[in-house]
Amino acid sequence: MVREFQPDKGWAWVVLVAAFTSAVIFDGIIFSFGIFLSELANYFNEGLGQTAWIGSTISAVYAIVGPIASILETKFGCRVVTIAGSILATIGFILCTYSPNLWIMVVTYGFMAGIGFGMMYHCAFVMVGHYFEKRRSLATGITACGSGVGTFLFAQIGSILLHVYGWKGSMWLLAGISLQGVVVGCCYWPVPKRNHNTAASNDDEPRDKSAKKNYRIVSLLKSPSFLVLCFSSFLCLIGFMVPFIYLPNYAKQIGASEWEASFLVSIIGITNTLGRIMCGWICDRSWSDPLKIYNGALIIGGTATVACVWMKLYVLQAIYAAIFGLCIAFYVSLCAIIIIEFHGLDMLSSAFGFLNLCRGVATLIGAPIAGNLYDSTGRFDLTFYTAGSAIIAAGVICLPLRMMTQCARRQDIQKQSETVNENCFSSLEGLRHLDDTI
Repeated sequence: MVREFQPDKGWAWVVLVAAFTSAVIFDGIIFSFGIFLSELANYFNEGLGQTAWIGSTISAVYAIVGPIASILETKFGCRVVTIAGSILATIGFILCTYSPNLWIMVVTYGFMAGIGFGMMYHCAFVMVGHYFEKRRSLATGITACGSGVGTFLFAQIGSILLHVYGWKGSMWLLAGISLQGVVVGCCYWPVPKRNHNTAASNDDEPRDKSAKKNYRIVSLLKSPSFLVLCFSSFLCLIGFMVPFIYLPNYAKQIGASEWEASFLVSIIGITNTLGRIMCGWICDRSWSDPLKIYNGALIIGGTATVACVWMKLYVLQAIYAAIFGLCIAFYVSLCAIIIIEFHGLDMLSSAFGFLNLCRGVATLIGAPIAGNLYDSTGRFDLTFYTAGSAIIAAGVICLPLRMMTQCARRQDIQKQSETVNENCFSSLEGLRHLDDTI
């Protein structure tokens, strides 16, 4: 069935709802892992640092598979990749309940479910990016706010499921929820290809497109601004998961109840949701600067994370959770927008994949390092100091990003001008030589 492609209307809104639902599922499950941390640590008789490998692995893998998901999406399309990812995540959650030790659960819960969620994650944002033009920032913000809604819902759902069914029963129910990604994938209609008149033959056209794309990918990886953006995401994700995983345990350490501790994660989810919608609306205004908002959000969020260890009252912890949720909402929503601004829509899929690779590596090591700091000291001070400092640095290094891009573009224009001048000079020399010969 052929559909007329109409950006920002029609089927685009169905795609947006599907992408939002997908984000609710995978981010809600991933970010609520902290609810199960203590239970799993007791079950496997391990410390928090070791047990955190389960949560950090699923968070890391679903980001690291970005380049692979990009290749699969290019070859098979977002619909097939999303459905396959949903089924793989479901199988991973079912198998993890039979884990005889922690490291088998790292493989099933972390790697299998992580790969599945990574495939769903990549396709959700790519589809929204292609189906929206004028309202792309708003649509991306709405999709990303599915993460906040999922965090809010699954923090409470996970706590209830853990109390009623235990962690194994909870995993079976999460598997059923993950399977709903099949329905989401069925809503991802491919974007129709536009016809282009060209003198090249049909056999040469794919080769030309492939060569151009490979050249642009190499140029992307050589771009200083893109490398800085990747390093910024790496630093941010070092501390990104720390509040999700360790804030409930820290709250219980200072006297909060089980429900109060889990509700802190829900608060992050609430402000995360509001922040992503707000971010999308703000960035669609002509006066807004996404890069400045991105940098400010990281610096404020990191500062609040460093300061949270001095907040010994529950109400102060709740305020910190609200600030952190708001800041990460702007960070996540703006990544795709900044990529499009600096590198173009055509490079969104590839650039997003490599950016997620950097995020994944950082997420993999961030939470276990933070947990080991707690295990070695018995306090969460160093855990949150380290996380907050990394997030602050992520914002600071991106302050000159636009200046770097402008300098790089001026250099490219200068090189092109020099090349043109050299060609003109060579042509003139050739004409003079011909005139002398005549």
